[in-house]
Amino acid sequence: DGVSILYPDYFGGAYVKDDKVVIFLTKESDKDFVKKDLSKRIDLNYVSFVECDYSYAELMDLDKWLFSPYCQLFPSVHYLLI
Repeated sequence: DGVSILYPDYFGGAYVKDDKVVIFLTKESDKDFVKKDLSKRIDLNYVSFVECDYSYAELMDLDKWLFSPYCQLFPSVHYLLI
C-alpha cells in the first residue's frame, strides 16, 4: 500500500497562475485561521484564495468510494486508479 497524505479540512486544491499559487478553500473554512496557518510555511504575498464547495480530502474519499467496486473486480489495475 502507498503512503497516505493528509490534507487539512479547509484545503480544496491549488494551482499556479501568473506567478501566484491559487489555493481553493472550502466555504466553511475559517479564513483568518487558514491564512495564519499557511503564513507559517509560505509567503502569502504569492498566494490568492478562491472558494470551493468540497475539500480535497472529501473528493479523494469520493474517488475511492466510486472506484472500490471496480478495484475489487480488477485488483491488478487498482494502483492505476488511486
